Order: sequence, then C-alpha cells, then structure tokens
Amino acid sequence: MASTTPDQQEQQIAAQPTSWRVAVGAGLAVALFIGLFVAAFLWPITTASPQHIPLAVAGPQPAVAAVEQQLTARSPELFEVATVPDRQAAVAAIHARDV
Repeated sequence: MASTTPDQQEQQIAAQPTSWRVAVGAGLAVALFIGLFVAAFLWPITTASPQHIPLAVAGPQPAVAAVEQQLTARSPELFEVATVPDRQAAVAAIHARDV
C-alpha cells in the first residue's frame, strides 16, 4: 500500500481542473461588479440637473424685471437672480463669490 505525502496530495489537488461552476460563478461575479461600478458613475449623469445658479443682472429696472421674469417663468429653480445697480457692482459680487 503506497502512502502519499502531504506534498503529493497538494500536487494532486492543484492538478485537478477548476470546476465549471466555479469558473462561471467567478465570471458572473466580475460582470456584476463591473456593471455596478458603471451604474454608480452613470446614475448621476441621468438624474443630475443644474439648480440655483447664482446670476447677477444689472441695468434699468424695467429691463432687469423683464429678464428676471423670463428666467423664472421657464425654470423657477434654475437661477437665483440678484439685482445689482451697475456693472461694477456685478463684478464686485462675482469677485466676492456672492453670485
């Protein structure tokens, strides 16, 4: 009766081919992981939309009111309109990051 050493047993186990179930399972697991990874990056692209964009408007009061009305009529939450008296005030608000 021939006995096998632990090294020979390990070689016999290592020499056996991988089960097709293990190979298919590993392939499906990798495909699922990649699919979830791609979905995690694509989901925000499909659901994101700009909202509350600060905007400074300078000019005569009737023109400013008309611009503000048109901007809010199309998309009420798209712009946050700030009225400023002139161009210099608009530039100062931009530099101060108010708009």
